[in-house]
Amino acid sequence: MSYRPQFRLRSLFILTAIVAVGCSVPSIYKRMLVGRAAQVMFSFLEANRDGDENRAIALTSPAARAKAAKDDIPVCGAASETASFTVDRVELIAAASTTGWDAHVWCTWTDLNDDGEPHTDILIFVLRRESWDWRVDDMIEEEPARPHFNWDLDKL
Repeated sequence: MSYRPQFRLRSLFILTAIVAVGCSVPSIYKRMLVGRAAQVMFSFLEANRDGDENRAIALTSPAARAKAAKDDIPVCGAASETASFTVDRVELIAAASTTGWDAHVWCTWTDLNDDGEPHTDILIFVLRRESWDWRVDDMIEEEPARPHFNWDLDKL
């Protein structure tokens, strides 16, 4: 007779666990996407700071590489020992691509200007989710018009 109450309690526990996990899976997936986008952005900025063009090119999308080659624009700037950067915020954007996500990534880049004074720029990059990973696709100069999922990396 004691088998029935244990069975019901165990079933209730399993059902609760399934519901709890089922509700949090999208949130966990989005956090993983955001975390990986931030890592790729950090690596790209680090490659630019170090002047490592091969690594910077490897972190750009095929479309960005083609556009840079066509317009004869370097993907990577000159190395700078005085530059510093932060990856501040990642915003996931639902996209019409096959992978379903793009990301806007806010970064700050600080380096010395011609007068030797620190100068900080706020940069917004567009990352595309390729089939294998995030890749830097573009840089935009204005705030995007339609935010979707805002993630402040300091609060994750």
